Amino acid sequence: MIRRLGFFGFAVALTGAIVAASASAAHAVPEFKAASYPATLTAEQVGAHELIGNIGTTTCKKVTGHGTLAAASSALVLEPAYDECTTENGFVGVTVKVNGCKYQFRLEDLHPGDKDLATGKVDFLCPPGKVVELVMGTACTVKIGSQEDVRFVFYKDITAAKPEHLEISMSTGEISYTQSGMFCSGSFNDGSLVGGLTVKADDSDTNPTGLKFE
Repeated sequence: MIRRLGFFGFAVALTGAIVAASASAAHAVPEFKAASYPATLTAEQVGAHELIGNIGTTTCKKVTGHGTLAAASSALVLEPAYDECTTENGFVGVTVKVNGCKYQFRLEDLHPGDKDLATGKVDFLCPPGKVVELVMGTACTVKIGSQEDVRFVFYKDITAAKPEHLEISMSTGEISYTQSGMFCSGSFNDGSLVGGLTVKADDSDTNPTGLKFE
């Protein structure tokens, strides 16, 4: 199941406009760019994040991330951290173990009428033998491994801020995962991740610096 995140308010119209433009003209892939390199990236959630699967919805109220950007690139990598997570089924104190896995956010298309909006995908990148684990005590453990080309991701340049920064909105579907425990079992590909991130950059002297895409 895919849920749409509404805090940008442009996702559906943006996707339709870009599909129409892409069908009629070739274009260069946009890139993430910092005002200074290397840039240290920090991310904080915009609202709660939801991890949706067969066992139900896990909601995390505190989500952060960190990474680096060494040069202009069409991909931006963040290692997330999840805290204050609960489930709708009453399993309080859910622990999310990232285990070194990262999100690789990829740009694909700029909005044909607004250069501050774009769409893309996200890859889940895990070290060999590692997975993301959602641990609900002995009741259930959900495991999410490496996978690529997960849609949909929406990007917005916050150009009014000084220095400028990014907002990333995820409303993804068809995530593959397994689950096992006293009250769950099986393998599925119907997982969803819904949530937003504000991503900012610091330069090598830890001073705030600009981050954008174009």
